[in-house]
Order: sequence, then structure tokens, then C-alpha cells
Amino acid sequence: MDEDAVGSSGRAWRTDTAERPAVVVPPEPTQPVAPVLPPRGAAPQDRPRTPRPPAPAWIAWAVVAAVLVAAAVIGARLALQPPGDSTTAVDRGPSTRDEGASGADDASSPAAAEEEEPVEEAPEEEPPAQEVAPFGVGPTVTVPGAAPANNDVTGELVTFDAENMLDGDPATCWRIAGNASGSVLTFSYPEEVTVARVGLINGYAKVSVDGSGRSFDWYAGNRRILQVEWIIGGQVFPQTLTETTDVQSIDIEPIAATDIELRIVSVSAPGPQPTGRDYTAISDVAFAGLEG
Repeated sequence: MDEDAVGSSGRAWRTDTAERPAVVVPPEPTQPVAPVLPPRGAAPQDRPRTPRPPAPAWIAWAVVAAVLVAAAVIGARLALQPPGDSTTAVDRGPSTRDEGASGADDASSPAAAEEEEPVEEAPEEEPPAQEVAPFGVGPTVTVPGAAPANNDVTGELVTFDAENMLDGDPATCWRIAGNASGSVLTFSYPEEVTVARVGLINGYAKVSVDGSGRSFDWYAGNRRILQVEWIIGGQVFPQTLTETTDVQSIDIEPIAATDIELRIVSVSAPGPQPTGRDYTAISDVAFAGLEG
């Protein structure tokens, strides 16, 4: 063995570097770096800013995922939207900007007009008016007197009884001699009736023709009644009459009564000859009312 290969300890030592173990050099210890503080009195902008660490990469992926999910939801809603409705209503909530500007439009819109249009109440139906009709039963009549019967120009006997006013024949009459102003005639029903209309023919409405063909107008020859008063149930209803052979009537507020009084207020003068006669006459009276 060579001497160069043996150490002082007597152990053999190989000088081949390829077989030697690597020598590990320990790192030098590092000293902690103290933060650099800005000098006192320095402005904030002069102070050094510590850089923020970069955002983790997962945040960017989360944002991308949220966008994809939102797009998928919107696509699904559009796919499920009914045909013909191409818009999606978005509830934007109340807007103070639109309230003042759209007030007039809202008032003129059909919906607003329908809401603000007042509802017209249906008028109350009035009960049907009861029909005024002649009474089924006629009255009896009381008069202050009557002219005697006589023969007319044809030789026929004519009477002037009070019942002639109730027969509905204008060619018959009740008459009394002279001016009958102030006279009262009373018409009485056997039971109470509701009177709503009264009237009369205010003279002797008859025309006679003699054998030679001459006509005699007894309406113009006798006195005509010009004004009367009807007294029913304590109430007085005046009536002014004209010269006509038709029935002249007045409607009154319906009154229940059994008696109807007729007071003659004023009459005309007798007519000229040859038909002139000094008698006051009434051809007919007519009463009507409400049955029941």
C-alpha cells in the first residue's frame, strides 16, 4: 500500500473524487428585515405604501361562473315565455321621475278613465200610475129645484130632472129658471170613492129642427155657466169654463170622499131670440177616480 494513500490514523483514504460524498454547505442565517417607517412629519402621500397581494385566481373563476348561470336562467325564461309576448316585464318599482311627467297620461289612459268614471246609479222606478176611470156605481143627486117639463119644437115632451146630468146624453139636461149663481148641487155615492177628475157640460147642448127645417141651438139660447167651485173632502177646486158643448174637466189631487158638491159661481145672460130662454142648464157631469 502506498504511503500517500494511508493517513496518520492508519486508515486508507481514497483520493478518487468521484467516490467522495458531496459536501453540503449550510446556508448563512438571514436577519429579519425591519419595516421601513416613514420619517416623522412626512405627508401621507410621501409615505411608502405596502403593495396589496394579488387577488386569488378562484375569484375570477367565480365571477365567470355567476355570469354563465345568469345567462342560463335568462335563456330558460325566454324559452318558456308564451308566444306573441316578446318583452319581459321588469318591475322597476316606483319612480319619482315618472310620477309628475306621466300624471296626465295616466288620467287619459283607458284604465284610469275606467277607474275615475263615476258609476251612474240606476234611477228608481216609479210605481205605475193608477188609471183614472169612471166609477162603477153612479151617485144620486140633490138640486135646489128644476124647471117644469114642456114640449119642444117637434112637439116632443122634454123633462129637466136632475138625473139627466148623469145619463151621458148631451141632448138632455137639468135646468132651473133664472140666474142660478150661488146654487149648490150635491152628488152622493153609496160608499167612499177616490175622486181625481171632475167636469161638466156647462149648458143645454141640444139642437132641434122643426118641421120646416129650421134649427134651434138651445146651448146658445139658455144661460151658460161660466165659473164653478168643486167642494170635495173639505177642499175647494175652482174651475173657469168656456162656451163649448164638450165636457170640460180638471184633474185634482186624489181625495177620498162620498159627497161631491158643485157650486155655481157665475153664469151668462140668456141668448137672443128665437131660442133665448132665461134658464141656467147643465147637460152632463162627469166624475172619475181611482178604484179601490
